[in-house]
Amino acid sequence: DLGGHTPKTFLAQDLIVLSPGVPPNLKIFDYARSHGVQVTGEFEFATWFIKEPVIAVTGTNGKSTTCKLTELFLNESGIKCWLGGNYGEPLIELLRKQQKPGADGAPVKYQSIVAEVSSFQLEHCERFTPQNIIFTNLAENHQDRYRSMEDYVNAKRRVFQNTNQATTSILNADDNAVVELARDPAVQRGRIFYFSRKPQL
Repeated sequence: DLGGHTPKTFLAQDLIVLSPGVPPNLKIFDYARSHGVQVTGEFEFATWFIKEPVIAVTGTNGKSTTCKLTELFLNESGIKCWLGGNYGEPLIELLRKQQKPGADGAPVKYQSIVAEVSSFQLEHCERFTPQNIIFTNLAENHQDRYRSMEDYVNAKRRVFQNTNQATTSILNADDNAVVELARDPAVQRGRIFYFSRKPQL
């Protein structure tokens, strides 16, 4: 569909999957939703088909470094993991890889998924339920996309919306905005651990 999309194009779909760079609040998507068409994001869509436990890493800064370190720790511990999301390959590529046979002819299997998750990806999350959440910090960011810092924080907060007793959240005790998030009842449904640069918490 070249030269722009018409409303007719959107209404003819069963499902519209958006790239993270496409704002979900455009009028055309509201129009599609009002006519019963489901609109979601690539990241959320991919999570519908992932059975492995997911370690979700989010925050403003340090996400990629934390993801890479986590991948290295897991691999060194003998746990085969896949790293992607906002870092490297998009999560949808994991599904494609799992359908391809490996060297032994069997489908590729992973024991854990390490996913860097941006605020853009979290905007669409409804069912996404990571087993572990690492929240690095919060600072003003993407104000070209969000009307306020509060809107940005609310997008980040969505990583916690499906927490349960089996969820472990690892939070930055040195960041007051992150500590404030920990008071949310959704966060408190699971276990909470803190990290800090101070000698003692």
